[in-house]
Amino acid sequence: MKKTILYTLLATLLTSCASTTNIKSKLNVTETEKLLEQGKNTIKGSALIRQQAGGIVTCAGMKVTLLPATDYSTERMASIYGNSEQGYNSAGLYGKRINFENTPPEYYQLTKNTQCDAQGFFKFENIANGAFFIHTTITWKVNDYLNEGGSIMKRVAVSNGEVKEVVLAP
Repeated sequence: MKKTILYTLLATLLTSCASTTNIKSKLNVTETEKLLEQGKNTIKGSALIRQQAGGIVTCAGMKVTLLPATDYSTERMASIYGNSEQGYNSAGLYGKRINFENTPPEYYQLTKNTQCDAQGFFKFENIANGAFFIHTTITWKVNDYLNEGGSIMKRVAVSNGEVKEVVLAP
């Protein structure tokens, strides 16, 4: 009973710790749509997190998202990860919890998504020339109340029919 009360209190405290952020840049739908047009580039890679005990957890079965790197998405990634090149945000007690004010509804539709295969590999084909954010979340349960892992992001630029290989890891 004491554990249940403690975990409920902890969960309540954590959900109240989310900060609210207002992105100053405006979402440029035309620019974003242009970066989502069909191109000749490929971005492929894997995503993984090493546990403290040394085990590896991959993104197997998880969604991987490709977001065009615009002023809006760059500012948003910097808010979540502390920079806009690459980052990790823990799902545990020390992760950032951010509520974004006034997120344009189109933002979530202006992406490409794929799924990691059983070995933790993903691939985006027919990508236009430009810069993009690759993002995924890898989490696992520690017990009935806590998750570990987190979200990982990396900025990737491609051009001229390039095949770029990336590894997403903290």
